Formats: sequence, C-alpha cells, structure tokens
Amino acid sequence: MARGTLVLALALLAFAVPSTAEEIPTRRDGFVCPPCGCDQHGIVFAAAGPCPGCGMALVALEDQRAVAILVYPGVELLDFAGPGEVFAATGKFHVYTVSVDGEPVLSQGFVTVDPQFSIADAPAPDILIIPGGGIRNVLENAGLMAWIRSAAGTADHVLTVCTGAFALAEAGLLDGLRATTHHGSIDHLREKAPRTEVLEGVRFVDNGKFVTSAGVSAGIDMSLHVVGGLLGEETAVRTARYMEYAWSPREETED
Repeated sequence: MARGTLVLALALLAFAVPSTAEEIPTRRDGFVCPPCGCDQHGIVFAAAGPCPGCGMALVALEDQRAVAILVYPGVELLDFAGPGEVFAATGKFHVYTVSVDGEPVLSQGFVTVDPQFSIADAPAPDILIIPGGGIRNVLENAGLMAWIRSAAGTADHVLTVCTGAFALAEAGLLDGLRATTHHGSIDHLREKAPRTEVLEGVRFVDNGKFVTSAGVSAGIDMSLHVVGGLLGEETAVRTARYMEYAWSPREETED
C-alpha cells in the first residue's frame, strides 16, 4: 500500500471509530451514511460531512428512528434480512444488528453475520425486531432475555418474526394480546402463552406496540405495514416496489 493511501485510510478510521467507549456517539448524537450499499453503512460518525465510502451526505441519527435487529446462532436468514431490507430501503431508519456478545453468529448453517453491537453497548432502539429460528438460544440465555425486556420496555414498537414471538411470550409481554407465529408453531405458542389469543392463518397481528408475524417472508409484510403506519402508505408502497415485492396494504392479511 502506498504511504499516502495508508495515511488516508488511517485518517478515515480515526474519524469513524471513537478512541474510547465514552466517546462513542449515542443514536441521537452521531451521523450515518444513508442505506446506499457502500461499505460504510452502519458506521456511526462523530461529525457531519460526506460519507468516505460513497460521498453522500451523512444523515443525523436524531432524524432517524433506531431499528435494532437481534441475531443469534441459528437465526432464520429471511426472518432478519427481510425486515432489515424494508427499514433500510426507506432511508429513514438507522438499522443495526445486535447479538448477545457482539461476536459473529451463523445463520442456517451457511451465512455468518457480524453484528454491529453486543447487548452491552447497543444503542437503545425505537424499534426492536426479534427474528425466529433457533429461538432456544435466546430463551435459555438469562442475560439476553433481560436485555429484551429492557429494550422492549423503552421501544416504541417491538416486532417478532416466526418463532421470535416465543421470546415475548417468555418475557410475559404477550399477555392479554393477540399474536401469531410460524404455522408449524401455533399450538406450541398457545401452550406457552395461555393468556394470549394466538391467531392462525394470518400474515401478522398488530397490537399497536407489539406486532407479531407468521414465518419467514411474513416478516416483510409486517415491516411494510409498520413502515406504512409510521411514514405513510405511499412510502411503504414505494419501498415494496423498490424491493420488487408484491404487497398489498391491509390489516392482518391471510396467510
């Protein structure tokens, strides 16, 4: 590497990565690149300016809602990637991944996900997304369940995909509400959440703060529905069109 290139790379790294934990910007104080696909997406910068990766103007986090997507060993790929695509594609959300310890996790045996945060340093989300998959890795981790309860308590919206609903059931957060999950886990959720009305044959169920969806691709429908409620139906339709995803806005669509 040429000396000038090395100096520039080190300068950009120093700009992007705070030197101490105390200097890490909060979700309200930093700046991020819009979801353009460049390799700087997800990095929180301390000051405004052009993105060093693509040149686009960095966006203030205070102007974006924070969307945390939990990932863990065995997490279903489309369960987290589908909602992530929806929220990121709008350009109006700061989307990031969180794992229990910040270490890479394996999804479905062939995709390694490198989380941006651990539960110890993750920004507090406005929207928390809990995907399904190997959900026992979540339910059997006391520290992770405590984080879910805390993050869900302060978030404006909590979304689950597939068996992610079991995390909310375990936390007692579905009591008195309606919910759904993957069609193969309906009876099991009814057993685990006896004070919850578990619906079968629907794509998603919206309780206001807590929104649960059926399996895999249903998380995309749920996320578009939430985007439509927050940013307007036109934005949701435009996002679905960008994704080449056939979607019709409606409440609790049939599975």
